[in-house]
Amino acid sequence: MLWHAQIEALTRDRDWRGGRYSVNPARVLDFAFGELLLTTPADYNRRKTREQVLADLAKAQHEKRFDANDKIRQVQAMLELDVSREFSGSMERAAQAVKANVFVVVAKFDHVVTPGPASEFATLLGAKLLDLDGDCGHLATACESQRLNKAVSDYLAADKR
Repeated sequence: MLWHAQIEALTRDRDWRGGRYSVNPARVLDFAFGELLLTTPADYNRRKTREQVLADLAKAQHEKRFDANDKIRQVQAMLELDVSREFSGSMERAAQAVKANVFVVVAKFDHVVTPGPASEFATLLGAKLLDLDGDCGHLATACESQRLNKAVSDYLAADKR
């Protein structure tokens, strides 16, 4: 998993010091991982020239974009999220416990939050599912915002009836 590789890279950095660092570690590496994870190769190549990539990497060396501890905790939180935990690992029982109307949105090519589990849970819920299928990956909600906004508006309007 790329997220595990990212945490591994941060914590192996010589400046890491168990999270008590004086120099924010692996800034360039984190930037490079983020650039690759957030979108698809087709979208990335369409938006970025080689010169832009090199300039972005050089800028990332000095930019204070994030705190490495925050990044690690975000990744740990994502990896720990399990809606079935309170139901002995049963997604079916977890779905049965949901009493709300649910509208699930997934991005088909998201490499950060893979769509499979959410799509399966939507099926178990009998929920409406919007599958964003453009090539923006994790950034699909921004790239396909018009389609998303219309779908949410339509869903909310239908739910009021």
